[in-house]
Amino acid sequence: VTVGDDGNVSFEAFQVSRQCMEMVAEQALEVGPNPGFCYVNDTFTAIQEGKESKTVENNFFLTVVPIRQHTSEVFVSDFPKANRDMDDRIPSKDEMKRQLGKSGTQGWTYVDVLGDFNLLIYLCQFLDV
Repeated sequence: VTVGDDGNVSFEAFQVSRQCMEMVAEQALEVGPNPGFCYVNDTFTAIQEGKESKTVENNFFLTVVPIRQHTSEVFVSDFPKANRDMDDRIPSKDEMKRQLGKSGTQGWTYVDVLGDFNLLIYLCQFLDV
């Protein structure tokens, strides 16, 4: 997550490359004292920029994954979000009552309604959990 000069936030998702997964499966990579690097097992050789290397920077193994905008028919997300200044609603007891009142209507169960992440965050603060 990065914040631009204009105040807008951008997100990028990453996953490890197939090469990394294969090297881990072959036990070619090991965890070392520096968390920013993978260490190469002595029985393997890693070549970086044409030279043998005993460590490989973790970022080398990361690939960018596209983030697709979507809406879900399964997950409820109607409770006001605490960190959205542009929303005209704010988390409150009345909003909680409205959200929980959906239970038993239009096919919503109590568990479905409680599945709203923002409602759960509000409940944790409300109940001081």
